[in-house]
Amino acid sequence: MSSSAVLQAALELYVHGSRAKSAELITREIDALLATETSPASCSRESPLICAHGGNANSPLAVSNTLPAFQSAVDLGVACVETDVARTSDGQLVAVHVRELRELSNDPSAQAADFTWAEMQALHGPAGLDIPLVVDVIQLLQPSVPNITLDIKLKEEAGKEVDVHEMAQAVVDLIIATGCSHCLVWSKNDDLVRKVQALRPGQRCGFIVAADLGLGVDSDEQVLPKSLRPDCQVVGMHHAMADQASVQAVHANNQIVHAWTANTLPMMVNVVAAVLMQ
Repeated sequence: MSSSAVLQAALELYVHGSRAKSAELITREIDALLATETSPASCSRESPLICAHGGNANSPLAVSNTLPAFQSAVDLGVACVETDVARTSDGQLVAVHVRELRELSNDPSAQAADFTWAEMQALHGPAGLDIPLVVDVIQLLQPSVPNITLDIKLKEEAGKEVDVHEMAQAVVDLIIATGCSHCLVWSKNDDLVRKVQALRPGQRCGFIVAADLGLGVDSDEQVLPKSLRPDCQVVGMHHAMADQASVQAVHANNQIVHAWTANTLPMMVNVVAAVLMQ
């Protein structure tokens, strides 16, 4: 069996088995397949970390960034969960992405900073699912999920992100209040990440190296100098840029690659191949 065929078969186990099997069982099946069909060097690597983006939105009654979606991810036994983090006008941190908020509010330009927490609570999604506070999400995940990624979304005014200091302080305060030692903070805004690091030295952080999703992705010449630095434990890389050279350079710098968001089988195959083919 060729390497690409092995990857295809292994990831088929995840994609088509995820609704019926736990993440632990899927991982064991992938490991077994790779162990019998690939080289010893490839098999010595750890299994890829599967991260539930916004929880498990494939659950019949769950919607991304809602407590049922996060609970479903916990029930599946995933080792990583990512939640979006936005800030209301009265300073509450909420788990919501603008695309969800704009759909709920029927306002194509809505952002969290346009709402108080009370106003946001009045927005009800499908099946009555509401936007949760991030503190409630963390408290739900902490006992069983060893990797929690906080994807920070900033307020925009005239095309510029303007609440970097306020958001950084709010995120640090939240991490301290919840004791979330396994929270990873990242953002498409590098200044926000640096501010978090300044406020809380030693905080696990990541830099995202592909900010311009609408027009494409950064070239390797832009990506690697930006991401390869001593204060960055994780490099968040758009799945389309996770090629062998980029992943190898990041790993050589003792950093971890998180490829986002690989939701289809071909995307997953390409990302995992970039690691196994080193």
